[in-house]
Amino acid sequence: MKKKLLHIFIVLHSLFIFMLAIPSKAAGVLQNALDTANRTNAKAQLPDADNPAFIIGDIIKYALGFLGTVFLILIIYAGFLWMTAAGNEQQIEKAKKILSSSVIGLLIVILSYGLSLFIINVIISATTTSTL
Repeated sequence: MKKKLLHIFIVLHSLFIFMLAIPSKAAGVLQNALDTANRTNAKAQLPDADNPAFIIGDIIKYALGFLGTVFLILIIYAGFLWMTAAGNEQQIEKAKKILSSSVIGLLIVILSYGLSLFIINVIISATTTSTL
């Protein structure tokens, strides 16, 4: 009976994850299209769109995106530890520690993304000329 329930849980969990992946993939495709359009507009408006500031900004964007993925994996791992603890207090404490550390890490990533976005925008606006 337990094995059958475990199989049902795995199938339902897989379907749930699959249903979450479809909208996120669609959002990623839409975001890529918007990024391409914005980059095209930036190249049309700015005389030097291959500016090092753009390159550094892209590197920072991808690095912080990777850290967001790491955060998601840690949250799933902590949840798995907690759910499979079966009353083991040491495992529950380990899961809580991983979860709280992950949330603190996420806050640091969000703040660093905001700060780097601000700095890159200031550098771009300071190094390009505007013709209004």
